[in-house]
Amino acid sequence: ALPYADAAAPSAVKDREFTRNYAFLLTQVGQAPKAVTIYRDALGAENSQDFVLRQGYAYALALAGDKTEALKVYATVKRIAAEQPGKLKPGDWQALAGLAYELGEYQDALDFDMKAPEALRKDPAARFRMARSYARLNRTNEAVDTFY
Repeated sequence: ALPYADAAAPSAVKDREFTRNYAFLLTQVGQAPKAVTIYRDALGAENSQDFVLRQGYAYALALAGDKTEALKVYATVKRIAAEQPGKLKPGDWQALAGLAYELGEYQDALDFDMKAPEALRKDPAARFRMARSYARLNRTNEAVDTFY
């Protein structure tokens, strides 16, 4: 899919949905630095408070090794989530939990996972992340209970 997305990118950069998906794809295939550039351009062009763009940007920054900047963007994402919780989709809470975990914000990761609907919290990936977060916080019994 990446060659097709690369070919479409120059003509589609103004399409917010394409930008989100393209940058996300780049992040997933190990091209986080390129994703950072795309996210930065999209956010700068719009001066956007778009939660999904900012969350993706913070994740790409973290994967690209710029944890300091990722934490700054994460603070903005966290603020947006707190100010507009009704606008977030159920999966957004899990994405935010994953970002928090990636940045070492384990209590935040648990808090965000707990805001997701119960059906999503039963997802094996979510349960594993929650168990790891409890373990990182030295809450061993809760980690074991969550994992099993």
